Amino acid sequence: MGRNSRATVAGVADRHATDLVDKLGVALRDARRRAGLTQAQSAARAGISQATWSALENERDPRYTLATWDRAAHAVETSLSAYLPESSSAATPRDAVHLKAQELVVATAAAGGWYGLAEEQIDREARSSRFADVLLERPHVPPAEVALIEIIDWFDDVGAPLREWPRRLEAVERRSIARMVGDRPCPRSAAAG
Repeated sequence: MGRNSRATVAGVADRHATDLVDKLGVALRDARRRAGLTQAQSAARAGISQATWSALENERDPRYTLATWDRAAHAVETSLSAYLPESSSAATPRDAVHLKAQELVVATAAAGGWYGLAEEQIDREARSSRFADVLLERPHVPPAEVALIEIIDWFDDVGAPLREWPRRLEAVERRSIARMVGDRPCPRSAAAG
């Protein structure tokens, strides 16, 4: 890559980072207000200064660390999520809704003793990677259980998820068999969409 190309990429990336920080600041302010907290209260919960909190909400400065942003998000009872759109199994702009649905499934299943894995790869040998929206596991309940959860929030071909379903469930079963330890029985598999 030539020097001018690097400079162009750096400039574009810097502008994009500034735009992202601006959006994060607005989202953080909105979350704080929904939580009914002042900047000072939120900053104290996050373990940062009120001046830093104000800068996160109002300044377009991308130099704050992800750790600082995540601490701030947790202080107002949310979390920081990140993804690379070209690498995500969901498509923009519905990613945010899809990610929220995944978080809800994982949180709800945890109450039943399930361990949730969002965007878990279930078939490494497929021509195109196959990922589960959420793969739930309960390895410590005899017999162990695995559940494939697919969040269907977009239909460009209504039958596509149904046609793909048997292959996805087979991939989960192969994954379970490959991960068996000793003479333990194969985990039971189930699926829901």
